[in-house]
Amino acid sequence: MELLVAQLLNGLVYGTLLFLMAAGLSLIFGLMNVVSLAHGSFFMLGAFFGLAVFQFTGSFWLALILAPIPVIILGVLMELVFLRPLYRRGHMDQVLLTFGFTFVAFDLVQTLWGRVVLRLPAPEALQGSVQIGLGVFSTYRLFLIGFGFAVALLLWLFLDRSRLGASRVFSASAWPLPRSAASSPGLSSAFTPAWTPKS
Repeated sequence: MELLVAQLLNGLVYGTLLFLMAAGLSLIFGLMNVVSLAHGSFFMLGAFFGLAVFQFTGSFWLALILAPIPVIILGVLMELVFLRPLYRRGHMDQVLLTFGFTFVAFDLVQTLWGRVVLRLPAPEALQGSVQIGLGVFSTYRLFLIGFGFAVALLLWLFLDRSRLGASRVFSASAWPLPRSAASSPGLSSAFTPAWTPKS
């Protein structure tokens, strides 16, 4: 039973990390019919930006708050400068462009942080353990599970319960969005916030 609980919680942790990476991809494809393979790279950049903030300030929580800001800026710039001109084209051009960005991000990280494995230590509040049944589980991993569920809940509330989210979903149903977005600056700019990576 102890092994089953441990495997279940470990699966929830890895599932949460996969969800955080996949949320942006599914949202952008669902709302804009645009295929982007660069969300894993944004996730990676967010982690390294967070590490840089932690090394500079020594605060895990400040790194958690500040790390998404440069990633959001990069995501918006990527949509405005590179992807918006491709809205008239098919998915293959979008795949090739965003796949190329993964190599750019990978080389950037290796250039700035090297090839060694780096680790961001958990804060003192999350360094303990919690006994669940007969097993002991890391508080930090439980925090990751709770954080992932909180993000999922906020996304659901935004898309399903808010007027702004409902209007975006309604606009996304007016296909073909890429062609109309390419010819309508107002409509295309309305979807730019979707490119703020969910990292």
